[in-house]
Amino acid sequence: TSIEKYAFKNCESLKQMPIPSSSTKIAIGTFSGCLSLTEIEIPSSVKNIEECAFINCRSLQHVIIPTSVVSIGHSSFLNCSSLKQIKIPSSTISIGYSCFHGCQKLESIELLPPIEEIKSNMFYNCSSLKQIKIPDSVTRIGPSSFEGCLSLKIIEIPSSVKYIDMKAFYKCTSLTDIIFNKCPIKKIEANTFGMCSSLRKVVLPSTVKSIDFDAFAHCTSLN
Repeated sequence: TSIEKYAFKNCESLKQMPIPSSSTKIAIGTFSGCLSLTEIEIPSSVKNIEECAFINCRSLQHVIIPTSVVSIGHSSFLNCSSLKQIKIPSSTISIGYSCFHGCQKLESIELLPPIEEIKSNMFYNCSSLKQIKIPDSVTRIGPSSFEGCLSLKIIEIPSSVKYIDMKAFYKCTSLTDIIFNKCPIKKIEANTFGMCSSLRKVVLPSTVKSIDFDAFAHCTSLN
């Protein structure tokens, strides 16, 4: 049995939907706008969650992603504002941009190798996100990936990270500590840590040769 793209788009009263055990993917926008959907269990036959699969499922609280899933498309869980926690299995090698954008109740998430990139806007405005461990397989933290994560307090950058793009941690107003673990970063991009008003101290890697405009602008606690 296959469920094709946008099959249940804007079924606003749909609360539950068992996915057939023969399904190999959650197609593009399958459950987009299902405002009453509270939980979903993805069968172990599924390999790909395609883009916008659960976008605007604002009542969705629990998602179980099986170890069969290899990729999660962009904006898959965008604006799932009731989603509290989710575990990404080690089988997942790619997570698209804006995947968890606007998941305002998401408190924690575990990412595992072999994820190589935290793409743009991935956790944008996840205002309840308190902690996240960046795996040592990640080489790039994309633009605005953690922008507006108002509850994030400590971030540890592993030695594998070579690039942190602009506004990656912009407006993380509770962020007090950034720990760079000998990562070979050469440039702190524009607004990377701008508006991090609780940031107290930063020890940059010795490899840093350039700090761009507004990189630490309005970090009013920095001493």
